[in-house]
Amino acid sequence: MHIASVNVRFYETDMMGIAHHSNHFRWFELARIEFLRNIGVTLWDMMNEDIVFPIMNVSCNYK
Repeated sequence: MHIASVNVRFYETDMMGIAHHSNHFRWFELARIEFLRNIGVTLWDMMNEDIVFPIMNVSCNYK
């Protein structure tokens, strides 16, 4: 498991100061890149070796 921490900026919140859901996928992508970097892999390294991870579909269920 990898934990990525992000400071939520004011403009990423709604009028009640709650992180707006439209930012979640941006933070998911940030965590994905940080995970790869943490294990010593960069996206540029992978692309130079013709390895790509196209994102075909994303979804999130809010509870």
